[in-house]
Amino acid sequence: MLKITKKIEYALIVLRHLNEFKEDEISFSAKEIALKYSLPFQNLAKTMQALAKLNYLTSFQGQRGGYTLNKGFDCVSLGDFVESLEGPIGLVDCMLEKNCLAEENCNIKSPIIRVNNNLKYALSSIPMSDIVK
Repeated sequence: MLKITKKIEYALIVLRHLNEFKEDEISFSAKEIALKYSLPFQNLAKTMQALAKLNYLTSFQGQRGGYTLNKGFDCVSLGDFVESLEGPIGLVDCMLEKNCLAEENCNIKSPIIRVNNNLKYALSSIPMSDIVK
């Protein structure tokens, strides 16, 4: 089964939630968002920290601290977003590693490369602004 990681899922939930309040410039803590969407706090907090390091979010310290959406997503594709959080997209391990032991005898390499390239193309054609709004 092909599916997105929990980190990507949580990141998309956070971005969409924060986008709802970006005009009001309201910040939300990881705890508030975790409670609202019944997500594990520790995992969500780590994901939000990663989003802040990548400048997708701005974090504020202190009693009124939390996170706000940092930038528009008009120029960021879903593919770029996924790769910024999780690294290169690959359907099978050999798409990501150069040391495949079965490469010489692999009978699915060519079609898997085509499928992987099509997946990457599809993800790169979806603007994050379509996902976040």
